[in-house]
Amino acid sequence: MIVNIFRPAREFVIFFISVFTVYFIESSSGFKFYLKNSSKANTIIQDSGKENMATLFTKIISGEIPCHKILEDERYFSFLDIRPINPGHTLVIPKKEVDYIFDIEDDLLSGMWLFSKKVARAIKKAVLCQRVGIMVAGLEVSHAHIHLVPFQSIGDLTFARAKSADDASLARLAAEIVSFL
Repeated sequence: MIVNIFRPAREFVIFFISVFTVYFIESSSGFKFYLKNSSKANTIIQDSGKENMATLFTKIISGEIPCHKILEDERYFSFLDIRPINPGHTLVIPKKEVDYIFDIEDDLLSGMWLFSKKVARAIKKAVLCQRVGIMVAGLEVSHAHIHLVPFQSIGDLTFARAKSADDASLARLAAEIVSFL
């Protein structure tokens, strides 16, 4: 099922099919396609300079895209998800753009978990939940991130439950979570 089609550069037409990104790449012999993160697609993208394009999350950090910020320091940033699985669903990201969480340098990754712990404790105080769960998928945005999701039962931890939240509710909830930091 094709969800979105766009042409960010002359050489690329990117199709988001289900959760997989497929690159259709023009060549003299016609179109060829490669799954995202295949070595051939990564080489072509790196050579094209696309790798240096700011991610959605980098635009949020810089303020180009608004968000409901929870906590920020010199290396990390956290904000409420606009399509939360449950109220209080927060994303934690490194400010450094790294696509895959296990490609993050050890000290930055370990610091990200400690930053997440601080945010999760504030979420737990602000939101009625049994626990704050952790989810890492990494296919939605090409910028490593951790989902902190308040939940009552294990069945709550599925992206199928995600739905849009209104701005006023997110603002109130962000203020409540921030008050516990």
